[in-house]
Amino acid sequence: MSTLNIKPKQQCRWDIVSLGEVMLRLDSGEGRVHTTRSFQVWEGGGEYNVARGLKRCFGLDATLVTAFADNAVGRLVQDLIYQGGVDQSHAKWVKFDGVGRTVRNGLNFTERGFGPRGGVGCSDRGCTAISQMRPEDVDWQGLFGRDGVRALHRGLLRVRRLPHQGEPLGRQLFAEAIEFALRLRGRQRSAERRRQQSRNEVAEATGRFGLGQCRGQRRAQQVLAASAV
Repeated sequence: MSTLNIKPKQQCRWDIVSLGEVMLRLDSGEGRVHTTRSFQVWEGGGEYNVARGLKRCFGLDATLVTAFADNAVGRLVQDLIYQGGVDQSHAKWVKFDGVGRTVRNGLNFTERGFGPRGGVGCSDRGCTAISQMRPEDVDWQGLFGRDGVRALHRGLLRVRRLPHQGEPLGRQLFAEAIEFALRLRGRQRSAERRRQQSRNEVAEATGRFGLGQCRGQRRAQQVLAASAV
C-alpha cells in the first residue's frame, strides 16, 4: 500500500490550504425554498467545509484562498468564517459596483428532504468574485515557500466568461497552485518521476476544469517545464 509523504508540521505553518468559493447558504428549515418567509444563514463551500472541519474538529491550522465582493453580503460571510476559525489572510476583496453587474457573492438556497423527497439546492452564483481571480492575485511563493503547506485542497471552481474578458481567468488558478505545490513540497524523486507526476496532475486539472487550448494550454506546458527543474 502506498503512503503519503506529508511534510512535518514543524516545517509548515498551514496544515491545509483550501482553494475554492465560499457562498452564503440560506436554509429554509422545515419549509420549501419557494414558499418560506424566513431563512437561516450559514457559510458553505465544498473546499471551505473541509478546512473548517479540520480546524474545528481537530485543531489543525487551515487557511483559505478565495475572493469576495466587498459589500454587506461578503462581510456577513466573512463574519461567519471568523466563527469557524479558518484563516482569511489570503482572501481577496473586490470592489462592488453597487448593483452586481460585474462581481457578486455566491448564494446557495437549500431545503431539507423528507421521506421520499430528497434535499434540494438552488444556487445563484454567476459573476462571483472568485470566478474572476487571476493567478497573480495570490502570493503562491509566500504561501508554499515562506509559510509552508502540508496539504492543498481544491475542487471544481465554477468559472464563466464575461463579455469584457477573453479566456476565463479563474481556470488558471489551479495550474498556478499545482506548480508551486509540486515545486516546493520537498519530495525526493528523480527528474523523470517528477515530470511524470507533474504531467498526470496537470492533465487531471486540464480535463476536470477545462483549461482548454490557448492560454490555459500554454500555462499547462509551463507547469510541466518548471516541475522538471
